[in-house]
Order: sequence, then C-alpha cells, then structure tokens
Amino acid sequence: MSDTSTGWRLSIRDALQRTNDVTKPGIIPVEDVSAADLGDWQAALREKLWDLLGGPGARVEPCIRVVMEAEEDVYTRSLLHYETEPGVVTSAWLLAPKSSANERLPGFLALHGHGRGKDDVLGMVVDGDPNSYEHVRRLNYDYAVHLVRRGYVVLAPDARGFGERASGGCHVPGLVSLYQGRSIAGQRLWDDMRSLDLLATLPMVDPRRLGCGGLSEGGKRSLFLAALDERVQVAVVSGYFTSLRTEIARWDRLAGWDICNVVPGLLRWADLPDVAALIAPRHLTIEIGRADPLYTLEGVVTGYARMASAWHALQVADRIDLDIFDGAHQWSGRRSYQHVDSVLRPE
Repeated sequence: MSDTSTGWRLSIRDALQRTNDVTKPGIIPVEDVSAADLGDWQAALREKLWDLLGGPGARVEPCIRVVMEAEEDVYTRSLLHYETEPGVVTSAWLLAPKSSANERLPGFLALHGHGRGKDDVLGMVVDGDPNSYEHVRRLNYDYAVHLVRRGYVVLAPDARGFGERASGGCHVPGLVSLYQGRSIAGQRLWDDMRSLDLLATLPMVDPRRLGCGGLSEGGKRSLFLAALDERVQVAVVSGYFTSLRTEIARWDRLAGWDICNVVPGLLRWADLPDVAALIAPRHLTIEIGRADPLYTLEGVVTGYARMASAWHALQVADRIDLDIFDGAHQWSGRRSYQHVDSVLRPE
C-alpha cells in the first residue's frame, strides 16, 4: 500500500508543521492584550519564561579581578574576571572613555554572537593576523568600540562556550544543559544579568542609563535580557528577530539555527514577538538585513507588527524601530546608534 494511495503523509516535517498550526499558546497573544492588562500579562509571561529557560542561577558576590589594563587612543581597556554563579567565572572587556574621570556616563552591555567571543565586538586582531579582522569588517562587528567612542562605558562579556570560556561552542554545553534541565540560553541570560549588575555598580556609570545590544546570538541575548531585566532602557536586537511560527511554516531557514536558540516549550506559551513585547514601554530597535539567510522578511514584518501592538496600546510607538537595511547577517548601526543616544545621552 503506497503513501499516496492512502493519503497518509510520512514526512515528519508535515507532522510538525501541522502541530505548529494547531497549537494554541497558553498565554494570550500580545495583540489581544489591552493597555490596562499589559502589566499583568508581562509579569505572567516573564515568570513562565524563567520556568521554560530552566530557572535563574544562584546569586554570588562577583569577586571582580582585573587581569590586565591597556591604554587606547581615547579609552581604556581592562580585562575582568568575575563570578556570576558559585564556581562559574565570566570574562569581559571593560571599555571606558578617558574623559570620564569626574562624570557618570551611560553604560552599555555589548553582547557578541557566534565567533571568537568578546574579542569580536572590539574588532581585535588575533596573533597579529590581519585576516582575522576580515569577518569583523564584513559583519560591522566592532560595535563595542563605536559605542565607547560615542561616550559610553561598555562591558563586553564572553558568553558561556566562547572566548576565554570556550568549551565546545553552543552544541556540547547546550546538550549537557538540556539533559540537566536548564537551557544554555537561560544560563547565558543569567550571566548577562549579573554582568549588568557589575556595569551598574561601577562608579563611572549612571545606573539609570543602561542599554544593551548585539548581533545574531548577541541579538538574542539582548532581546531576552531587555525582556526580563527592566533596568535596560534601550536595546538593539540585530540579526535576530522573527515569528517562530512563520519560520516553521517556511522550514528551510531553520537549518542554520543553533541549539542556543532553543527555549524548550516556548511555542506552547508564546512566540518571539511576545517576548519582545515584554520590553514595552522601554525603547527597542530591531535591525535585520534584507538578505539575511536566517529569516524570511514575512516572519520579520509580521512578528514586528505583533510586538508593536504593545507600544501602540501604551501610546508610545515612537520608542520602537524596525530597520530593514540592504545587507545580510550583520550589524547595521544605521539608525540604532542614534536611537541609543536619544535615550541614554539625550543632551
């Protein structure tokens, strides 16, 4: 008996896409939430997200160690090591403008994506090899340096699995973490929140003026950090935004996604536009290259329209921006730097 003669479908793709079509989220979609109910909706979704991510880590004093310091032309560069959980040490570059001696400046968490870790967002050359800068140039990856030159104190931490913390990239730590019941996405989020703690307590930083941003995995980290930590006043999510349901319907784009994107069970409760809506009424810029191979423009545009309903409901739609630029999977900065400045350096 043939597959076609019975009408049966043997493809697991068909089965998963049917599930995608019929699954109703356990929390109502953001576009159906009124302004009066938005605060309660956000609180409920934040609680559920932490549950799906595997829960927060254990708090610990950071015990900051300054490993080295260097003088650049208009800023200083320090390498820091500090604890984010008991026995879990994070490494980060701290960049500070030299003119900041008697002034409290806005702080920015510059979050990297896949690659060499924190060195990428500084555009650092590896072992004197000029070719190592090529991927930085191609992706406009050195946004940490652009931001410190604009007057921000910038902290650029290594995510678990990258840079000085390299241990199999995303895949092996991601698998082990899922076996242990805590996603790698949740662990990186916890580290980023504790890094924001460090940044906010620096004497040179105004803790009321904090932002974050990043490309690709750094965009994901920025999205979840801003969604779950209300200290972030403005976020730049570059090369990471869509409607998961739309991408699953298109299917093939997901072949380029990594295990670090997985939040187990997310679609039973929400989609990425709902996560983004947790940032409202604070400020958000989303950047997506028109030729980015990871996302369909349909998924980006429909997802943005859904999340934007939260800002429209609160009558603050001028605080969000979608920049679809001519480019691929890369940081733009075309409008995001000005948006960050308008929030954190309004003078």
